[in-house]
This record gives sequence, structure tokens and C-alpha cells, in this order.
Amino acid sequence: VYQVPLSAMVLLPFDLIIEKLSFFTSSMTLNSMIVISLSGFLVFIVNISLCWVIKNTSPLTFNVIRHIRTIVVLLGSVVRFEEHLNFKQSIGMTLTLFGLIAYTFVKMKELNQLPCILFNSNVQQLQAII
Repeated sequence: VYQVPLSAMVLLPFDLIIEKLSFFTSSMTLNSMIVISLSGFLVFIVNISLCWVIKNTSPLTFNVIRHIRTIVVLLGSVVRFEEHLNFKQSIGMTLTLFGLIAYTFVKMKELNQLPCILFNSNVQQLQAII
């Protein structure tokens, strides 16, 4: 979170030199400026939320969420833009979903929060004592 303002300050002069102030002199419409601003704001919110996820969970959970986001983007492109997934993408998404389900199962088992009581380890330990 603290790195973003510093990066923006370091990169802004290079951006202005490379782009030759074309952003300010081009004939952009109001709608274009609104969409660009909204996109930047949404990226800011995503970065803040990802920092929150890493702080409150773990980097592994962050990677799991990132893979879910990638699958949502791919499926969104199929639905919205009628793109076709190739075989490699379909297999990759299927393997990713199976991995996500397995990770969720293992994580919930560690926390003893599985919906089926028989799978939770504390219940099995209690039954062994009784």
C-alpha cells in the first residue's frame, strides 16, 4: 500500500516525457475520461483489497483468489464477447477449479469448519475418547 504513491511519483515524469503530454492535448471525450478514471479507481480498490487479504489470511490464499479472478475473467469473456475457449484453457480451468476445491476442503478441515461433522477432526477425536 505504501509503495503505490512512491511508484506513481517516480513514474509520472517518465510518463510525461514518453507520452509527450498527449493525454492533456488529445481530444478526449468526457466519457473516455470518466471510463479511464473509473478504471483507475477500481484498480486502486482491487489493490487495497488484495493487501487486506494478504494481511488477514496468507499469500497462498491470495494466490487462490487470484486464480479465481482469472477464471471469472475468462468466463466473462466467453459470456460477454462470445469468445471460444481452446482445449488448453478448458483443461487449465478445470484443473484450477479442482485445486481450489481441494484447497478449500483442506483449509476448512484445518479449521474444523466442514459442513459434514464426520470430516472434522475434533469430532473424530471426541468420538475416540468416548
